[in-house]
Amino acid sequence: MGLIRLCLVGLIMVMLMGRVGSVGWFVREVCLQDRWLLGWFRTVLIVGGVFVVMSSPKLLDLFSGAGGAAMGYHRAGFDVTGVDICDQPNYPFRFVQRDALTARFINGYDVIHASPPCQNYCWSTARHRAEGREYLDLIGETREFLVESGKPYVIENVSTAPLRYPTFLEGTMFGLNVIRRRGFETNWWLPAPDRRRRMKPIMQQSKRDPRIFIKKSAYCTVAGNGADGWSCRLADWRVAMGIDWMNRNEITQAIPPAYTEYISKYLITLV
Repeated sequence: MGLIRLCLVGLIMVMLMGRVGSVGWFVREVCLQDRWLLGWFRTVLIVGGVFVVMSSPKLLDLFSGAGGAAMGYHRAGFDVTGVDICDQPNYPFRFVQRDALTARFINGYDVIHASPPCQNYCWSTARHRAEGREYLDLIGETREFLVESGKPYVIENVSTAPLRYPTFLEGTMFGLNVIRRRGFETNWWLPAPDRRRRMKPIMQQSKRDPRIFIKKSAYCTVAGNGADGWSCRLADWRVAMGIDWMNRNEITQAIPPAYTEYISKYLITLV
């Protein structure tokens, strides 16, 4: 009898690994009729859950911001730790406040994502740069740091940044109401999803004078006061980006989690 029960426990484990639909039937028709077996089933669930948590690949999120990239990796199964020189009280996962390029504990992680400052290359600072203002440029230093680590990495930045052979992603590829085109440099192959045709501009009634209609983008522009986007409301930005935990300043520095969730499909096969 003991051998039969042991075999049944083994059967449960097999079903948990792939035949989820059969588990409910087995619990209802067999386990509930035998308290000993039900106890073993509960043990298998607990041990299996602990195993899944312990075996999750670890990802280090450098220059993390408030966690837009981190959320996508988390949804794909990564155990994420964020690092940023500024405190990030809304970061949704484990967080360490320090200079990202002095994170000497990287050996404990399987992969590394980095989003160094983009202000030296983005369109919103073009006028200030033309007037002589200087911004941090850490892309080269970040790349050197990641190459030296020997780990699979991702460097994210604006589309005009000097990334090496980047893969470009934008919100339209994932059905989002933002364009937010970003480049992703990797030391492994990352294919780009199919591009979708962008929606045409819309005519929006002026708030100051209802008789006037203004040409606006059909997408949200998550920056400043909304630029040419159809809305400057934080609530609309959150929906457009797929982010519901950030404040206005944080979300303007973020990328949609859908980007890194897509990247994770390929990255997770390397660990």
